Amino acid sequence: LENIKNSSKIARRLLEYGYHSVLSGTHALQFAKEEGFQIESLITEARKQSYLSQLQEFGLSQGQIPKYQELADNQAALDAKKLSTVGVVAADTESGLLYAISSTGGLYYGYPGRVGDSGIFGQGIYVDKNIAAVCTGEGDKIIQRMTAMRVSLYYEQTSNIQKACEMAIADLKDNQNGEGGIYINNAHAKPLRHL
Repeated sequence: LENIKNSSKIARRLLEYGYHSVLSGTHALQFAKEEGFQIESLITEARKQSYLSQLQEFGLSQGQIPKYQELADNQAALDAKKLSTVGVVAADTESGLLYAISSTGGLYYGYPGRVGDSGIFGQGIYVDKNIAAVCTGEGDKIIQRMTAMRVSLYYEQTSNIQKACEMAIADLKDNQNGEGGIYINNAHAKPLRHL
């Protein structure tokens, strides 16, 4: 969603209705408006300067976008500039319920319309009865490896949350040459950040 602060609150509202799991694009914005969320510019001066710098790097004017092939051809150089996800995992020690929330900071050098791992359950965010996990890093590679869900699978195999994280990160590195980190929690452990 563009121009919505705390868009995770809109996702929560959608899930509370229990009808659809995911909305995107203009219709997600329409839903947010219907639910009374405020539309506002979230562009900071730092982000604006970053955007102008990216345009300059590609020799483009404001409003232009680089060709997709140009971004893909420079993938190795651009991947290192992509890391910006924020995530929170928590456990309610009384009920045993686990929670995860994830928000991307946006993607530098992203093509318009790109959907990252932050909002895709199982890829960049995952919760089940055992773990709550949020990934950060190279989102497109995280999507391809379903990294957040892999943590749960590895936890089931090992019963060791640290080992499960290490295995998921190793899988990302070995199979996609990807970089990333995982915020994880379970009802029996303190929050853990593994990079």
